[in-house]
Parts: sequence; C-alpha cells; structure tokens
Amino acid sequence: MGGPGQRDVTEWEADRLEAAADNIERHASYLRRLAVDMEEIKDLLGGEAALASPGGALGGFPKGLSLAAAHYGLHRTTSESLTNLSNDMYRAADALREVKREYDNAEDANRMSAQEMQRTLKAGGLGPGNSAEGV
Repeated sequence: MGGPGQRDVTEWEADRLEAAADNIERHASYLRRLAVDMEEIKDLLGGEAALASPGGALGGFPKGLSLAAAHYGLHRTTSESLTNLSNDMYRAADALREVKREYDNAEDANRMSAQEMQRTLKAGGLGPGNSAEGV
C-alpha cells in the first residue's frame, strides 16, 4: 500500500497466469482420470446394474444389500463430484488464460498508442501552430 499522496498499485506478471492455468489444468486432468478410474471400479464390481440391484456383486444377504446400496450411492456421488470439480478447474484455467489474453491485448494497445504518440511528437506535434489548446 502506498503512503500519503501515493497511489496503490497492483503489479503482476502475465506469464504467471499461464503457469497457474497450466497447473490448474494438470490437477483437473488428474481428477478427470480419477473419475474414469471410478468407472473401472464399478465395472469390476459387475457394472451399475449389479451395484444397484439385490443379489449383485456384494451378495443378496441383508448386510450385502445394505453395503451395495451404500457403495452405489458413495460411488455415484464421488464420481459426479470428481467430474464436476475437474470441469470447474478446466473452466478456471480457461478464465485465467482469457485474463492473460486481455492483459496482453491491453499491453499491445498501450504499446501502439505509445508508438503513435512517438510518431506524432517526431512529426512536429499536434498540427498547425503545434498547440494543445482545445485538446
């Protein structure tokens, strides 16, 4: 924070946004693989029908049915949560990249404005009389 009479300035490096987006995307990819692996677990237990039906992969006795129902619910919500979190992280990475693009575009626009200003100054100023009056 600036002192009296000084402006507060926030500085950041645009390249760090790309690095952060890459890092978020790596984590999103890992979560997506976990969600896919959850499907493999389901298949090993006989598929969705086996997990959701009596007498499925965990047996037809009362504890087996109770365990199958609990496993099915937990499996479904965990898989959905992993997929949703992965999707959200991919969107966050895309948003960071968009911010970086906007920042880069603003930098390019500012740089062009500075170049145009240089050309104007080198060309002799603002026009007839070289006065800034009325500008």
